[in-house]
Amino acid sequence: MQLLPKYQGMGIGKQVLNSLMTKAKSLDIALHLKVLKKNPARFLYERHGFKIVGADDHEFIPFLT
Repeated sequence: MQLLPKYQGMGIGKQVLNSLMTKAKSLDIALHLKVLKKNPARFLYERHGFKIVGADDHEFIPFLT
């Protein structure tokens, strides 16, 4: 998910993430994603319960069960 800079900080990412998390929970499936190491969105994911379970040279791999 990417938001144009002019739309960042408005809670849009949080709303989308919450919707995805609710849907995944209702289907009893896990969520995982990738986030660039320099991307501050990593902290949004961590605040919502994602844990870093892996990484490569450029990305972290957060996972939520």
